[in-house]
Amino acid sequence: GVVFNNTITNVCCVLNDDTLFKRAFSNDVSKGAFGNNDEKEAGDADDAYCPCGLKLKVLQAQNCYDNSEWLYCDLCYQKIAGETKVYHCDRKEPDHPNGYDLCGKCAT
Repeated sequence: GVVFNNTITNVCCVLNDDTLFKRAFSNDVSKGAFGNNDEKEAGDADDAYCPCGLKLKVLQAQNCYDNSEWLYCDLCYQKIAGETKVYHCDRKEPDHPNGYDLCGKCAT
């Protein structure tokens, strides 16, 4: 229930915001989306943005939250821990009251 609800909320944010929609569904191959064979890790991608509109910060998973050394990607729900880099928004919004996090794969 909660995972499905968060997914629906994320999709609604993208569908209701023209800028986020264009970023999510851009076919601009000049930015490397399809034309670049290099593997990217967190921190190597073009800017990634939160559904609230803020640019996501690249941090180590262990540094995102005071009470935890791990977190879950808000799109694919992969567990991420320790020094692994993630894209993080710490703004407390109604759409993501506990922050927002993406793994490197989902952010790129």
